[in-house]
Formats: sequence, structure tokens, C-alpha cells
Amino acid sequence: MRPIRLIMVAAIMSACLLTTSTANARTEWVYDKDFGNVRSLEFDVMGFLWPFGASTHIGGAAWLGYPILETGFIPLNDSLYLEGGAYIAYFNVDVGHDATYDFLAVIPAVGARWNLHLTEQWTAFITGKIGFRIGFGAAADNELVPSFTIGAIWEFSRAMFLRLETGNYGVLMAGVGFPI
Repeated sequence: MRPIRLIMVAAIMSACLLTTSTANARTEWVYDKDFGNVRSLEFDVMGFLWPFGASTHIGGAAWLGYPILETGFIPLNDSLYLEGGAYIAYFNVDVGHDATYDFLAVIPAVGARWNLHLTEQWTAFITGKIGFRIGFGAAADNELVPSFTIGAIWEFSRAMFLRLETGNYGVLMAGVGFPI
């Protein structure tokens, strides 16, 4: 992992943990409790940015999350979701010798999200998805692409939550989600 990316991941995760501890001094950790929660279908919309290296990109994504293991598969308060949706992004690629090309792409993807419910409001998660990039433009390419992220969800109301993550498509990915 590149040093700047490692620093960004550490900063995002630290901010999430600090916000949890300062937001409510009496935060009760629930990761080791099984509430038998019924997990709901979720719809998430987010934006992302990748400003590093030869390929920079900016875009958005929409995900529909379906709980497939509501009580998880380990003896902690976890859950497993099937997520499907798509990225849409503008790519600008520097190929050297003062040459660049850019294109727009849509990337339908499907994968899994494993959640560890830390408190009633905070959930840490990891995702893994596989998608197919469909590029539009003279320099666009079409290929099978993986996507991996780590992040946190903050449920600030029963009707909406904030989703922050970092991964190979965006060093900063942020958005909102809605239980359906």
C-alpha cells in the first residue's frame, strides 16, 4: 500500500473512532452482543475521488444492499450483505511524454459487504466486488475490474446514515444511505 494511501486510511478510521467516543461519552460497545437484529434492505448513493498517480478519476456510485446473513457468521454482532449497483466515473490517464487521454465509464458491479456493528450508531465494514468497466470515448477500454474498500457507517437517524470508505476506486468515498 502506498504511504499516502495508508495515511489517508488511518486518518479516516481515526476520525471515525474519535467521533464515536466524543459524540457520546457513554457509548456502549455492542460488537460482542447479539441483538438478533433484523437487518433491512439498504440503498446507498455516494461520490468518490482518486487524485493520485497516472490515473485520476472522479465519479459516483449507487448500491442496493440485501442482507443475506442477518446475524453474521462469527460469534460477534456482524452481518453479511450482497451489494449490487454501479459506478460511473470520469477517468483522466497520463501516459507520459505530455500525452493524456480521458474517458467516461460505467462499471456495473456485484459483491459482498461484511459489517461489524461496533455501537448502536457505528458499523465498520469491508467490501469486495467484481465489475465490468464499459468505457465511452476513443481511448476507453472495457475490462473486468475488482473493487475493495474499508469503511464505516454512522446511523445518525433511523431514516438515514452516512457512509465513508476508502478503496481502490476512491481514496475518499462518501455518501448517504437509506433503509428500505
